[in-house]
Amino acid sequence: MRKLLRAHVVGASLLTGCSGRVGGDGTFEAPPPPAEALLSVGVHDGTRILPGGRAITPTGTQTELGGYPAEVIAHPTLDVVYVNNVGYGLRAVQVVSRSTGALLQTVSLPESWHGLTLSPDGTELYQAGGDARSVRVFTVSPTDGQLTLARTLALSIYAAGVSLNAAGDRLYTADYKGGVVHEVDPQTGAKLRQVSVGGTPFSVLKVPGRDELYVTDAQGTEVIVVELGGFTVAGRVALGGDAPMGLESTPDGARVFVSVTDAERVVAIATATRTIVADQRLGEAELADDEGTLLAGISPAGTAYDATRNRLYVARAGDNVVAVLDGTSLAPLGTIPTAWYPTDVAVDGDFVAVSNGKGLGAGPTRLLGPDNAEGKALMNGTLSSFDVGSLDLAERTQQAYDNWTRPDRVYRLDAGGRTTPLPTAPGGPTPIQHVVLIVRENKTYDSVLGDLADTEADPSRLEWGPAFTPNAHALAREFANHDNFYDDSESSVQGHFWLTYVYVNHFMEHISYLEDYRGNPGFGYDAAKSAARPDVGNYFQHLIRNGIDFRIFGEVVGQAASAVGPDGMMRSTSDYLDFDFPGLFYNTDIRDELKARHFIQNIEDYGLPPFVYLLLPNDHTHGLSPGSLTPGSMIADNDYATGLVVEALSQRPEWESTAIFIVQDDTQSGADHVDLHRSLLFVVSPWAKHAYTSHVHTSYPSLFRTFDHILGIGPLNRYDALATPLYDSFTSTPDLTPYVARPRETPDTTNPMNFQDRARQVAASWSSQLDFTVPDASPVLGDILAVAATGRAPEGSELARVIAGELPDNGPPSEGEAEEEERYERSLEAFHALVDRDPWLQLRLRDELERLRLMPR
Repeated sequence: MRKLLRAHVVGASLLTGCSGRVGGDGTFEAPPPPAEALLSVGVHDGTRILPGGRAITPTGTQTELGGYPAEVIAHPTLDVVYVNNVGYGLRAVQVVSRSTGALLQTVSLPESWHGLTLSPDGTELYQAGGDARSVRVFTVSPTDGQLTLARTLALSIYAAGVSLNAAGDRLYTADYKGGVVHEVDPQTGAKLRQVSVGGTPFSVLKVPGRDELYVTDAQGTEVIVVELGGFTVAGRVALGGDAPMGLESTPDGARVFVSVTDAERVVAIATATRTIVADQRLGEAELADDEGTLLAGISPAGTAYDATRNRLYVARAGDNVVAVLDGTSLAPLGTIPTAWYPTDVAVDGDFVAVSNGKGLGAGPTRLLGPDNAEGKALMNGTLSSFDVGSLDLAERTQQAYDNWTRPDRVYRLDAGGRTTPLPTAPGGPTPIQHVVLIVRENKTYDSVLGDLADTEADPSRLEWGPAFTPNAHALAREFANHDNFYDDSESSVQGHFWLTYVYVNHFMEHISYLEDYRGNPGFGYDAAKSAARPDVGNYFQHLIRNGIDFRIFGEVVGQAASAVGPDGMMRSTSDYLDFDFPGLFYNTDIRDELKARHFIQNIEDYGLPPFVYLLLPNDHTHGLSPGSLTPGSMIADNDYATGLVVEALSQRPEWESTAIFIVQDDTQSGADHVDLHRSLLFVVSPWAKHAYTSHVHTSYPSLFRTFDHILGIGPLNRYDALATPLYDSFTSTPDLTPYVARPRETPDTTNPMNFQDRARQVAASWSSQLDFTVPDASPVLGDILAVAATGRAPEGSELARVIAGELPDNGPPSEGEAEEEERYERSLEAFHALVDRDPWLQLRLRDELERLRLMPR
């Protein structure tokens, strides 16, 4: 069983604790939240607040790059660094001045991926192309370091990782999808030799002074050693954890360092013996459970070795810092604050540069304008650069700690053991015994509640007002509505992981999600793979370990996992899954109203367990697909289903001990005047404050910390351990008035087979080509829904340009026939792999398995 958090975090406290009001019956009432807890996303007094309430105070000079900067290397003699940018909307190699931080050049590319290196003499830059099936070679200007494309090495592989030998006459790169490492002539692109290493080779490193390559398997647990003389696999080093990614060596090649992202570890391998000689679990003792286990959520990423100081720098993506480790023992020496989600580090003497994948975030989005062209494309990656020799490492370490622990400190309460609906520590006395989480799809706050008076709303961004969402509006007015709540995700695959694992690991953020959402084939089912699942497990496993009963309706992420309960029995999360739920998992072809009525009957038959997870996804919609229900109809169906569930629960005998939490999985559809990530949260309960809007800054981990405290269990990871609880949403004076579901105001209507205006004609054509059987299989649905709501596509979007005749109508980004076949096969493979691990699933889904085997391609 996971124990409680050892202690509250320490550091420069914003708020050391608050005393609430104690009622005559001894109950505790939370005081009003302090001003610090109310700050929204954005810059406040020079400090940037991120979605979820963490702060960033990046060290040194900040250069805005856009996209998702994934790698950085420093030129050894010129005043430049090179950044490999693999963002959703920006694929490029960028050149940044070391001395000024000025962005000197952006070379846009149709595709790029992990892999960036300089030739030994610094005259050429090599960059792996991923889905471009090539490696690009750029000539480096000897005067200013800017780049000119010299040649493209067509390799017909999903090129990942690049490394050169000391002479510069041999290039080594890997086929991520083929499990093969290639030796290539860097002038002609001729493949000279190859060796099968298996798995998904990601990083490739020619070890200095040794006739060998080190290769990481991003979905595996080992480093592969390739001997160059015979070009054969000479050894494998087991790392004891999933998803090794960062790869670095000492200049003499005596040691290779590997960041093992899912194990939250960094290891040092002695190349002479191919054994691990140092192993460091990252984290702080203050963030450990009672057994001393450091809490997960750090996500170590790229690394750089500082030979001058014998230090290893490690990008701790999850904590927005660079860790400084002793190069021999790997003992932690300190941390340096960066921008949001650092991915890689480069060092040259005193100069250090850090690529920050999410950088400064996205900011507001308009419904119709160039800054609404796919929210994922608005994430603004950055580069941090600084002189490490002039830093006060102790001061920077304290600042970093204060930054990521901020959400825990801004609204800290102590009920002194008194009864309160939301205990101020796990296991405190509470009248709430049942938690219900309802997850819906893809909406910002303004897109649904932009018209809601006395909240932070912007009616100009309203798309789905009271005519479509009467229940959302009623719940917001009658119970606790949150107008400063954020989804921590930019897409559904992230959102569903946040809502089951309480964070997204580096494999999903850095490798899978961006490639999948760009339509690059072969990444759509990574979520089912072991590398995608944090080693600490999901919240369902957390409940099993703590002996908490629960039931799952419709959620597929987190299934086919298992854990040992307090009684010593191993249980599968699928034991808690309702196999009779309409559609079983995500299915928008079945009405949410039908799912709601099934849920209501199930609770009537079997009672309400302590924790319930219910997925109602139809507000995702089918766009303008001809003959399908209109977006407004599907959103109205979802809204009514939500209302029916709340009404039914409010009429049950458990109502007095129930709290319902209603959220969206991400914010891809719609615009918001505060931030791309701002979304909906309703807290519905007799113990929720009625007719109340909370302005406290919260996000997904706040939900789970709230659940932890009510259910009496410790945190799953660093995110729920440090999140701001939903204290101000609750009152010690209950109101047992049942909720009455509002009837639908928008009836079922279908999209016509032929629209009259060109905008809807094109949007309908695109909709008909999309896959709505899985969440967010298309990156353009938000643009299509803008057309549905307003008759216009967002300015500057590809859809808008097609409608205007500026681009030919080749349809939405889609896969070719071969990729569709691969997607189908991978779908079956992932489904069968899930079932093969679970005999109970095999029994329950026998007929479905047989049907799938017989399905035509």
